[in-house]
Amino acid sequence: MPHIAFKVIALLLGFASHIAFAETLKVVPVDALYHYRLPDGQTTDQQPEGGDWWHVPNGDAFINLSEWGTLGPIQLKPSKGYPKYPGDDDKHHLSLKKSQAILKQLGISLNDQLFIYDIYQDKVITLTLKDLLPLMVYIDPYSTGQDDINTENFVFGLQLKKGTIPEEFGEFAYIGNINPFVEGQIEEIIWTPISEEQFPVDTFTNHIDIEHIEEKNSYQFQGKEFTFSIHSMIYSQTHGKRKAYRFADYLEANDKEGKVVFEMFRGEGESSHPSPLYERNSEYPKDNRQWTGRLFKDHEPIFYNNRTYRSFGCESIPFVSRSKKSIPILCDNRH
Repeated sequence: MPHIAFKVIALLLGFASHIAFAETLKVVPVDALYHYRLPDGQTTDQQPEGGDWWHVPNGDAFINLSEWGTLGPIQLKPSKGYPKYPGDDDKHHLSLKKSQAILKQLGISLNDQLFIYDIYQDKVITLTLKDLLPLMVYIDPYSTGQDDINTENFVFGLQLKKGTIPEEFGEFAYIGNINPFVEGQIEEIIWTPISEEQFPVDTFTNHIDIEHIEEKNSYQFQGKEFTFSIHSMIYSQTHGKRKAYRFADYLEANDKEGKVVFEMFRGEGESSHPSPLYERNSEYPKDNRQWTGRLFKDHEPIFYNNRTYRSFGCESIPFVSRSKKSIPILCDNRH
C-alpha cells in the first residue's frame, strides 16, 4: 500500500491549570481521511498481492488515537462483519457508549475540548470533544486481505468533517480544558544563502567524515531569539566498487551571544531523506517547510522540522534547548 503522508497534529493530554510538560506528554498525527478504490476496470477478484488500491482524500481529517494507549477487551470489529478489502464501506463508527469507554481507558474526559493550532494561519480553533463523537474505526492498510481480523488490526480516532479545519492545514492540537498555545510567536523559516565562512560555530565534522563531503551549501535564518544556520550537504559512501550519494543536513542555533544552544544532524537512510530547503520565492509546498518560536505558554521555543520524507518510524518536535527532550509523535506508522 502507498505510504500515507502525515500532517502533524500534537494532541496533548490536559492536566492542572499550570500547563507543564512531563514524560507522559503524547503527540499524535492527523491524517487526511482517504477513501480507497481499485483502478478503473478492476474488481476485487482481480486485486493483486500487495495491493494496487488508489487512496483518494475526501476532504475530512482524522485524528489517530491508536497509539495513545493500550485498550482493554473492547471489540472494534463490527458485528455485521468486515470487508476483506478496503473501499467506501471499510470505515464505521462505534456506538457512543463504546466510544466513551475507549476515551475513559485513554484518560480523556468527555468535558475536554480540542484546541487546534493552525501553524499556517497562526490561530487556534476550539472544538468540543463530545461533539466529535462517536469514534471512527477502519482497518489498517497492512491488514487488508487477511481472514483473521482482530482489534489490533484496526485504526481508531476522531473524524473531523470537511470544513471543520482548513483544507490546507498544518496543526498542533491539545485535549484538555485550558488552551496551551501562544498565537503570534511562530516564525516561518526562510533560508538565505551564506558563505561557509559566515557559519557561526562549525562543528558538523563531529557528525560526519568531512572527507566524504561532495557538495556543501550553507544557509542562515535570523529569528527573534536565535540565529539558525544550516549546512545542506551531499556526501558519498563506498560499498565495494559501488559509490552511493546521500543527502544530509547539519543545523545549529546560536543565542545572541553566539553560543551554540541547539544542534541537529539529519542524514539520509533507508526510510528517510531531507527535502529541499525553503528559500524566498521558492515554490515548495508548505508541508515541507520549517518553523520556530514559542508554540506553548511558558516554555522554550520549538524547531519544527517538517521537511523530512519518511516511510518508517515517526518524527519528533524538539525544543531549542540542549536539556529539554523532544516530543515524540505517535504516528501509528505501522508496517
